[in-house]
Amino acid sequence: IRIISFGYKYGLPREADIVFDMRFIKNPFYEKSLKKINGKNLKVINFVKKQEYFKFFFDRLIPFFNKVLEGYKKEGKDYITVAFGCTGGIHRSVVSSEYFYSIMIKNKKLKVFLEHRDIKQ
Repeated sequence: IRIISFGYKYGLPREADIVFDMRFIKNPFYEKSLKKINGKNLKVINFVKKQEYFKFFFDRLIPFFNKVLEGYKKEGKDYITVAFGCTGGIHRSVVSSEYFYSIMIKNKKLKVFLEHRDIKQ
């Protein structure tokens, strides 16, 4: 599983098989203290993860994705690229992809890779 965070303002990742739009979550960009830090910072992580919609989304996504993954395997697909997007690709999509990655790596049968396409490392 390859997981990518990205910003819509830079375009969709062409290699993505499944794309999740995280722009339904309140944007840390509009919080003065969070604007210039990215989704790897604990302040941004807490801001995003404490929101009701974040929990709602992932509580439903994980069982959904696990079932979809079964289907991909039955169809002989060995690779899947999952992308999480937000406006600029540095806050909500980063927190979401990191969280999704932390869940997926618990399955030792999977090889999981994470990439933040639009974050300045």
